[in-house]
Amino acid sequence: MTGAFICGGILFPLVLLALSGGAGLLVRQLSGAWLPAVLVLPVGFGLVVATCAFATYISFLAPAAGYIVLAFAFAGIALAARAGTLRMPRPRGIPWAALAALFAFAAIGAPTLLTGTPTWTGYSRIVDIGFQMDFARYVAELGRVSAGNNSSYELVVGKLLNIGYPGGAQVTLGAIAALIHTNLAWCYQMYHAVAAAMGALAIYSLLGRVTASRVLRAVGAAVAIQPTVLYAYALEGGIKELTTASLLMTVAAVLAERLPGEGPRLERLPGEGPRLSVLPAAVSISGAFAAFSIGVAPWLGLLLAMLFVLTLVRQRERLRTLGSWVLLAVIAIVMSLPGVISLLTALSGIASTAIGGVVELGLGNLAAPVPDWSAAGVWLTADYRFPLVHVAMTHRLDVFVLACAVIGILYALGRRRWTIAFIGISAPIALAYYMAHSTAWLQFKSFTITGVFALTL
Repeated sequence: MTGAFICGGILFPLVLLALSGGAGLLVRQLSGAWLPAVLVLPVGFGLVVATCAFATYISFLAPAAGYIVLAFAFAGIALAARAGTLRMPRPRGIPWAALAALFAFAAIGAPTLLTGTPTWTGYSRIVDIGFQMDFARYVAELGRVSAGNNSSYELVVGKLLNIGYPGGAQVTLGAIAALIHTNLAWCYQMYHAVAAAMGALAIYSLLGRVTASRVLRAVGAAVAIQPTVLYAYALEGGIKELTTASLLMTVAAVLAERLPGEGPRLERLPGEGPRLSVLPAAVSISGAFAAFSIGVAPWLGLLLAMLFVLTLVRQRERLRTLGSWVLLAVIAIVMSLPGVISLLTALSGIASTAIGGVVELGLGNLAAPVPDWSAAGVWLTADYRFPLVHVAMTHRLDVFVLACAVIGILYALGRRRWTIAFIGISAPIALAYYMAHSTAWLQFKSFTITGVFALTL
């Protein structure tokens, strides 16, 4: 093994996991220590992504993003130790959650790890990964200051900056790689693997609302984070979509445990716990926004709107509940404020590329449009860019998944597992929005994320 392989393939994921754990402990302690152990890492990962993204909008903070995250992690560990909660969770249930996360991690990371050399997958298929690495390095070092036009490197970065390109995932990669003094190219694939593991943990927690079987939850989580189009795209360099899917599932898992204005889990007592109990949800929302910008709105906006109405309808102390929702919104907006400002300033440029409200990005690197059937999570072909190979088998499995998803929604409604039911309602509406307001390339990206919702259901 070379030093680059050890640093990129082994040290990087361990450091990112440790930072996510410390950041998750910080959120847990500040929110009243109600956050379940299985969600500490995913929520902490959300804070890492949100923090790194925030820092890059203030140019002098950009090089310090990794160290800011490190300070948060140490603060979380210190607060947990002071409170006497810094201890290993009870083994009951945790090994199955860890197994689900390990399976997801291995599915993305093994093709690189098994080579025994520092490398990444997908570059022989598309060269977008090179652009993502350039963007990650530039933003992690210099922030979002305007790039020059003296080289192809600066031209590529400048183009992405000018359109307000979301960079939460990329800058997290760049910041943590810089923290361990390793070329981010050797860490690229391992970042994807960690993001997949975070999504598996979130889904494992979410599935606990409908089944007590840890084995079923582990299998479901390991599978649901890997719809074939998302898995294929992750192996070919797509960095935003896997991060976004994982953080959207983290938002859902957190809200399934505790809605604003209500107590944790089944207690649902109004006003229970500190006001900052909304912090885990706000952090996760901010992380998802940092990863995908306004693109998360079709999924996230509808889910939050339905849950907002639900809590107001079934709570007597509506004013207190409304206050909790307002606090959630304020925290999420403040954490995302630089990104929101950047998005608003870039809207005019984005609007100039749209005709009749449809964003014109064409086929991207697709040879032909990918049909919306792929959003069901099964798409059996060797390369997502080209037409389907196993047509009959793919459609049979997609119909099977969709039928099971409908049963899942009905089951969740019958059990009053509202968050799960609402993600089932919001996912097809979000998909319909993307189909109506974007062209083939953006539609494909929406399929990669919607597939996680479908398989979870």
